[in-house]
Amino acid sequence: MLPDQLPILELEGFSFNRIHTAAHLLEIAEIYIESFPEYERRPMRFMLQAIARDNAHFWRICQERETVGLLNYWSLTNTIYGEHFAIKPKVRNQGVGSKILRTLKQTLQQPILIEVDPPTRELEKRRIAFYEREGFSIIDTNYMQPSYNPQLPEVPLYLMSTDATLVGKRLKDTIKELYQVVFVRYEKKRI
Repeated sequence: MLPDQLPILELEGFSFNRIHTAAHLLEIAEIYIESFPEYERRPMRFMLQAIARDNAHFWRICQERETVGLLNYWSLTNTIYGEHFAIKPKVRNQGVGSKILRTLKQTLQQPILIEVDPPTRELEKRRIAFYEREGFSIIDTNYMQPSYNPQLPEVPLYLMSTDATLVGKRLKDTIKELYQVVFVRYEKKRI
C-alpha cells in the first residue's frame, strides 16, 4: 500500500497526495471537468463512492501546496488501469507529465493500461506519441469504453499498455474485469 503522499521523482516540490474526502475532490474538480469531456468522466456525485473502493487510487498532483493535476488508477488482477491523468496548462510542456508517469511506473512496478482517443486530430496524435515515448504501445484499436452516464453512448477508444504482450485472452479477461470493477453503476444515495 502506498503512503498518502508520494514525492514525484526528479521534480522538486511536486508530490502525489491521496484523495480521501469530498474537500480533496473539490480541489481537482475544475481540472477534471476542463480536461475530460462528459462522456469520459465519472459524475462527480459518484466520485466519493469510487474513492472509497480499496482498489481505487485517486491522487491530487501538487506543486508545493497548489493542486496542479490529477491522476487516478485502479489495481486490477494483472495490471494497473490508468483512468484519468491531467495537469493544468501552466505546468504542461515542461517534462512534468513524463516524470509523473516514470514515478508511477517505478513505484507500482506493474504493467499499466490506459485508454486514448483515436488519432483523428493533431492533439490525439501528439498524445499517443507522448505515451509511446513513455513506453506504452497500442494494443487494441477496437475497444469501446462503457459510458459513465447511462444516457450517453459508449465511446470508441484505443487501448495502450506498458505490456505489449497484453493481447488475446489476457486482454479480453482484463477488459472484462475493467468493465466489472471500474465501470460499475453507482446508486445515488439519499442524504
